[in-house]
Amino acid sequence: MCSQEPETLDHLFFGCSFSSGIWGAFSVGLGLQPSHSLLSVAGSISGNSALCGSAKGVLARLHFQVSIYQLWKERNSRIFTSTFASMASTRSVIDRTIRDRLLSFPAANVSSPSLLELYFLLLSPAMYERSAHLDHKVDMDELLDSIHQTQNEEELFAQLSSYKDRRLSIRFMVSLLSRENNWHKSLALLDWVHEEAKYTPSVFAFNMVSSKRVKS
Repeated sequence: MCSQEPETLDHLFFGCSFSSGIWGAFSVGLGLQPSHSLLSVAGSISGNSALCGSAKGVLARLHFQVSIYQLWKERNSRIFTSTFASMASTRSVIDRTIRDRLLSFPAANVSSPSLLELYFLLLSPAMYERSAHLDHKVDMDELLDSIHQTQNEEELFAQLSSYKDRRLSIRFMVSLLSRENNWHKSLALLDWVHEEAKYTPSVFAFNMVSSKRVKS
């Protein structure tokens, strides 16, 4: 895609400046080393003890699969339709695809993060330290437990009233939504996010709650 070297598979997916830029945007937080071939990146995932059998390993494999697919799709688009996507837009498509896929994997229990929540944390691990939000000071498990104890929407809104000035980031709220398995409480929480706290409407959050309704 860079038109600088012969198009081998390894160059297309890893050596090309466009491809390496895509990998660099996602790999650091997942603990993946820079690779130059399909075999080396597959080996770095399967041979990494920190990834084998772990939630982080699931994210690494999903990231690998989605990125390879999207890079191949971009290559074909450039050849057959003369349509060129930017590196930023390709990253965005990969990110959105991964998030949408992770919606189908809820947290195993309230004390463990969902894959989506883990993805948010790994994607920007220093976000909570740098942010002006209170994310790193709020125990999500305790907040989730307090939400579970509410009996209706009014009680839920009252429980969250201290965060009404958007002191929690939208990422924190989406992670909270992903871990709330009760559809009615998820819907009430989404209403609070948009109507009470006045966060910018999130189609992603809406789709997450909708997916819970389908499963219920």
